[in-house]
Amino acid sequence: MLQKTFRDILFLVLTLICVVACKKQATQPETPPRKDPRTYTWTIDTLKSNSGNMVMRSIWGNSPKNIYVVGHDAGPRRILHFDGLSWQDVKLHTSEGGPLNGPFNLTRIFGFAWNNIWLIGGLESPNPPPPPTFPDSTLIVHFNGSQWHMVPAISKGSRLLAIWGDSPQNLWAGGLYGTLYHYDGLSWQRKQPPKLFWYNSFAGLSTNEVYALAYEFDAVGRETDYLTMWNGTGWRILQSFTGLPREGAPFGHVDLFAVDGQLFSAGHGVFKKTAGGWESILSPFQTVFLGVHGIAADNLFAVGHHGVVYHFNGSDWTQIIELGGYFVSWYDIWTDGTEAFIVGNDGSVSYVAHGK
Repeated sequence: MLQKTFRDILFLVLTLICVVACKKQATQPETPPRKDPRTYTWTIDTLKSNSGNMVMRSIWGNSPKNIYVVGHDAGPRRILHFDGLSWQDVKLHTSEGGPLNGPFNLTRIFGFAWNNIWLIGGLESPNPPPPPTFPDSTLIVHFNGSQWHMVPAISKGSRLLAIWGDSPQNLWAGGLYGTLYHYDGLSWQRKQPPKLFWYNSFAGLSTNEVYALAYEFDAVGRETDYLTMWNGTGWRILQSFTGLPREGAPFGHVDLFAVDGQLFSAGHGVFKKTAGGWESILSPFQTVFLGVHGIAADNLFAVGHHGVVYHFNGSDWTQIIELGGYFVSWYDIWTDGTEAFIVGNDGSVSYVAHGK
């Protein structure tokens, strides 16, 4: 009798557990399907400055309610934050309670989370006349979730133009005249580049397979573009191209992006790296692409001059005509697969296109 009672109680308990679990599973909301980016509704935010030109060129976020854009402004507005409703100034200058004193410019923003964000650019310092000049030096700023801090003791380098990392313990930043730094999670260390060229962009397929675009000019102003790679021990030049990129550049010379184990480059077209070199996958006539980004190799955006924006779905590219505008150049894009933000400018006013 006692054994039968125990079996009955055990059966009742297991039945209750199953009922609760099944009810929880039945009531758990399903993840809504992602909207096709080609059917997004787009709105445009205009970002102006009261003190001069506002030229925003870089964007990063970790959600559609936490987006930053950075760039150049004749006044203090060099970084703006979007909270899902409006754009607000981020106060970096000491006159506003921030960590930076004197003139500075921001070129790129890169982050891993809402409380781990990096800004790069240059600090400017006027020399006494005649004539007045404004040499710049390396600027790196970090946000830890509560405060922005300028990284000290690295001002010997020149202005930085590019930053990328695959983890908070592995970041690369490069800029003018061979300025090259690596961050290991503790400190930034100066590294030796293959040449004293200017860095454009970084992207990697692993910690020991990082690629960088760079360029230099010779005495007569002729440009040479380089593709370089870090193999875990040093940087080496893989390819170079001298001349006008539109006349047959073997790779995109402006921007790099890696996703799903594939490497893409943008410039006079969009290219995908293959075992034998680079494959051209998009090459509209006389179009220069300035940025490429996406959540997967079959969900990519490419943006560029003259308001050009294309989307790739894994099968074909299509142009988003409603974002076209001859006087607007789109420089950078961020997307999480549900919404997209694209930053650009017309040389004096900046714009952010928001699609969802």
